[in-house]
Amino acid sequence: MQQPVSAAVVRRDRAVCRPFPALALFFVWLAAGLYGCGATVSVPPVENGLGAALVDHGRHASLVLETEDRSMIRYAYGDWRYYALAKQATAEASRAALLPTIAGLGRRQWPGSLDRLRVAERLREGAEEIYVFQVNRRNAVDLITHLDSIYIDNLVTLHENRVYDLSFVHHPQAYTLFNNSNRKVAEWLKKLGCTVSGAALSSGWKVRQ
Repeated sequence: MQQPVSAAVVRRDRAVCRPFPALALFFVWLAAGLYGCGATVSVPPVENGLGAALVDHGRHASLVLETEDRSMIRYAYGDWRYYALAKQATAEASRAALLPTIAGLGRRQWPGSLDRLRVAERLREGAEEIYVFQVNRRNAVDLITHLDSIYIDNLVTLHENRVYDLSFVHHPQAYTLFNNSNRKVAEWLKKLGCTVSGAALSSGWKVRQ
């Protein structure tokens, strides 16, 4: 089982990520009580694979993938106004928790091969845990191609978010409580060949190799 990076190593100033107000937290709690919270990721053994990092930010998750030229690309998914535009007032959080809203796909490419500490150092919003593992090379390349095609197709909506150090574009699938960042990351992990059990509504992850 891959051990997470110590939270003391990767935690950043939490002020950049304001907590959900009580109303939004209530609906998250309700959904978690009905459908379960986190998820367990089972990673199959691979040879000559590419690195992947599942980043648990405490409430939401993102994914970092290693490219064949040994760079890293981080992908994130979330509500457009709350996450991409960083408009984190009560109205935005409640809307994101209650209604289907426009979603954003965040992307940032970094130089260097994927390494746990290197990922931690570059995360402006910090992380509670980072799990690093190897995935099938073909699956990783296919997922990068898929996500980059969504990004390129929606460049007209590009918004640079300096708070999270991500470039956001609109994602074609609406954001909902049951299609949030954690569910989307679970979907991406399945495309990488991993088995994901659990609802993945909240960012409570376990990784087994």
